Amino acid sequence: MPSIIGDVASLVILSFERPVFLQETIDSARENAGYPLEIIVVDDGSKDPDCYHVINTAMGHRLISRAIFQPAGNNQGVGESVRVGFGAAVGDVLIKADQDLLYQPGWLRKAIDILELGLVEKNDGIHRVGCLGLFHYPVPDDRFQILSQHDGWCEVSDFCGSAFLIPRDVYEECGPIPTHSAAFAEDIELKQRIQAAGYLLALPNEDLVTNRGFGIGPSTVALALDEETGASTVQSIHESPIIFGQ
Repeated sequence: MPSIIGDVASLVILSFERPVFLQETIDSARENAGYPLEIIVVDDGSKDPDCYHVINTAMGHRLISRAIFQPAGNNQGVGESVRVGFGAAVGDVLIKADQDLLYQPGWLRKAIDILELGLVEKNDGIHRVGCLGLFHYPVPDDRFQILSQHDGWCEVSDFCGSAFLIPRDVYEECGPIPTHSAAFAEDIELKQRIQAAGYLLALPNEDLVTNRGFGIGPSTVALALDEETGASTVQSIHESPIIFGQ
């Protein structure tokens, strides 16, 4: 099987308000990667000017390679933000991550090794890891089960999608991520398609990131609210996103 490894991996960080979290996330992702990495920040309509300051400063210091801004107040939701970010990425490994994560030393090198070595022989042939989560999210749900244990990683029935890696060839075969799904569920349909195509879902045995911002302030999973019904919906966007970077 040919290597999935190219020259760089692409980390797409979803940003929505909370500039302090964003700054620390960018710093820890780059400093601890242990592997060539481009960082793309997709800001989904933040109104806080500090978010723009953090992103533009990171661009100026070459900590990120590209920034994509949806117009202030026009929040599209996670699915569309991931689609836009992955569409701008150049890496052979695509990484979706929220803005409230801290990355462990060597996180990307360890994750790439799992993608490279994550092969399981079953009755119908050899299956490879097609989507790798970065940490074990504590949820009391029957969907989240360890199916088999391996050296450094485990095959799972599902995982929560705050952060995950997917080889570009798998995303091109099974993607794109849907734009219509509700908050916290934007990646479910994608993972189902990945499994249906014969690939494995996996988690590292050790958490490679720490989720520290869940439930604190505005969230990157926010969707626009319908003022008439109060329902959470994806707001129609009529203006093109502004893209800065190389």
